[in-house]
Amino acid sequence: PPVGCSVHASGGTGEDVLLTWEQALAGNGDIVARRWLAVDGDVTSLGGGCGLGGRNDAGCARSPNLLFAHRMLEGLANAPIVFILSIGQAGLPCGSCNLIPDLSTAITLMTTTDALGGAIVPTPIPAASPLVGLPLFTQWATVDLNTPACPQFLLHLSNALRVVIQ
Repeated sequence: PPVGCSVHASGGTGEDVLLTWEQALAGNGDIVARRWLAVDGDVTSLGGGCGLGGRNDAGCARSPNLLFAHRMLEGLANAPIVFILSIGQAGLPCGSCNLIPDLSTAITLMTTTDALGGAIVPTPIPAASPLVGLPLFTQWATVDLNTPACPQFLLHLSNALRVVIQ
């Protein structure tokens, strides 16, 4: 059977995979290899994170994907957190942080991180989604009243992502 090999996903447009298999019909034991580009959406990290903001994660941003979700990983445990989704990019410096999504076009959702500092916002992508090709900007803001990296707003920020659904 075909076997695939790739580097760990970098958050880029698509990752090349090297597929290999034995050419069974020839019966000579030859191994065949072919490069394959796996396109699963364009997800780019824009930085901006600081403090205990954790890591913003989104993968497989393609239509349709009913299991698509935005995830917070490795953030502050058991803390209030706000997921920010915007169709615009701004950049608002705050301490050592940079709030990337444009708040004037943002949708926000408040939730809480788990004991491992994780959170999830399921965002299914239907077939023929009108969002295909539209850049979306996401970032997580964790509330910390004690030692925030963004003292003006009492927050830690994750890195921001630019997500383009394919």
